[in-house]
Amino acid sequence: NSMVEEQRQSMEHLKDVDGHCLQQCSVLLQQIQAVEGTADIEQTHMQEEVQAALVESQAIFGLQLESMQEQLQETTLCQKLLQNRCSRQSEQVNTVQTEAKLLATRQSDAAAESTATLRQEFSTMSERLH
Repeated sequence: NSMVEEQRQSMEHLKDVDGHCLQQCSVLLQQIQAVEGTADIEQTHMQEEVQAALVESQAIFGLQLESMQEQLQETTLCQKLLQNRCSRQSEQVNTVQTEAKLLATRQSDAAAESTATLRQEFSTMSERLH
């Protein structure tokens, strides 16, 4: 009987230990679930922050891109205006050069004419003197 009693006590002790282990496992499981819940909340919060930062970065990049496009358009417009101005100035230089050549030719012709006239007059006066 004492052996049966020892076995029964031993069984009860094992049941108590088993119950205690189950209780500890239950507490640990609740703690794990709480930690997982907190981790899920933190992960969701971090994902939201990352998403917000991404949206903000895209907005900033979009504004920078718009600004660069505007600057490029302004630069292109300025370049065209400068090309037009250079073309007009080049045409003006060509016109002035052409006019200068014509004037030089006229002056040269007039000088040749004057020289011929003076020679003729000198020749005529020379003949009269002789």
